[in-house]
Amino acid sequence: MPKRAAQPPFLRAVSRRSSSMGWRCRRLFTSEKTGQALTERGLGYMIKKYARAANLAHLRPHDLRHRFGYRMAQVVPLHRLAEIMGHDSLDTTMIYIKSTKADLQQAVEKIAWV
Repeated sequence: MPKRAAQPPFLRAVSRRSSSMGWRCRRLFTSEKTGQALTERGLGYMIKKYARAANLAHLRPHDLRHRFGYRMAQVVPLHRLAEIMGHDSLDTTMIYIKSTKADLQQAVEKIAWV
């Protein structure tokens, strides 16, 4: 979730769309027991629980945010991604889209054989 207090335009759009479609719950993550929004701590607990079950014990919730930013950067313009992620600065968004070694190798191979 975005760090700043104001809800980014993307999430406002999700809220508007969900209410216009008649969805009763406008929260992205809800508790199955209470139906209330999960707290940040509750969501972290769930991620940790399922990460352990998948043998990914070192996975943190913020890792998922980074992966989301990285994957979205491949298909969404950077200024839009900054909006979606709730960043005020493109410099912050750039942190999330650093290339992996495999990406760099793939880019080099494209250049070498074109």
